[in-house]
Formats: sequence, structure tokens, C-alpha cells
Amino acid sequence: MQMTGSECEFLSSLITGKNYLEIGAGKSTSWAANYAELLHSVECRKDWYKLVQKETAQQENVTVFLFEPEAVAYTEEGEEIWCHGRHDYGTEEEFSSYIQKIKKLVLENTYHVILVDGMVREELVYMLKEVAYKNIILVHDI
Repeated sequence: MQMTGSECEFLSSLITGKNYLEIGAGKSTSWAANYAELLHSVECRKDWYKLVQKETAQQENVTVFLFEPEAVAYTEEGEEIWCHGRHDYGTEEEFSSYIQKIKKLVLENTYHVILVDGMVREELVYMLKEVAYKNIILVHDI
């Protein structure tokens, strides 16, 4: 789902001049880079990662990370099984290293705002609570 105009206005007011972690790279990544001081964006799909990385290549304040899910998240033919007929955005088992890598980013950086718009949103919010993240958490597309 694409952000509305009022969501964009609200988000820009929160991230202007701040360090921003976007979990779930997408169309808003390049846009957000115009406001954030530092933008780290995490993606789990290789094709989407390459597209966002290409779109943000000229924006020096952006780093896009590819954190792929576990092998169990795919069929034997290599097809994604998360989000196909399911509405849970994956499971903790499918995204355990994804969660751990995001946790490491949060522990190593000072983010003023974190947007949770990727996979395993509920588990990520619990992880942020576990590490005692005290700044702004936004959860999109629930």
C-alpha cells in the first residue's frame, strides 16, 4: 500500500534531519532520503533490493541492506511461501536471521525513527521492545 499525502507529510515532519531506519524498502525510500539525515533501509527480496538500491544510488545518505529470509521460507522450486495466501507477512522461523540482523542495526546505530513496513512486523516490534528502543516506532499496513 502506498502512503497517503497526509502520511507523507507526517513522516517528513518526523524524519527531517534525523537518523531513520526503514524496514521494508520501497517507493518511499528515495523520497524519505530528501528529509532524513541518515537513512538505512532493509529489504528481504533481492529484485526489490536491486531496484531500490539503483533508485537511491545518487543519494549519499542512504544505505540499502538485503537481509534475505531462511531457506524454509521458499518452496523446493525457490518460490516464496510467505504472503501467498497468508496474511501474516512470514513467520519468525522464516525470518530469524532477518530479525537478528535488524536487531544488530538497531543496537549499533542511533535511530530517531523506525518505520516497520517489512516482514514479520509483530516480531520486529517485540524485538524493539526487547532491546529497549525508546524513540519513535511507526508500523505501516497493519
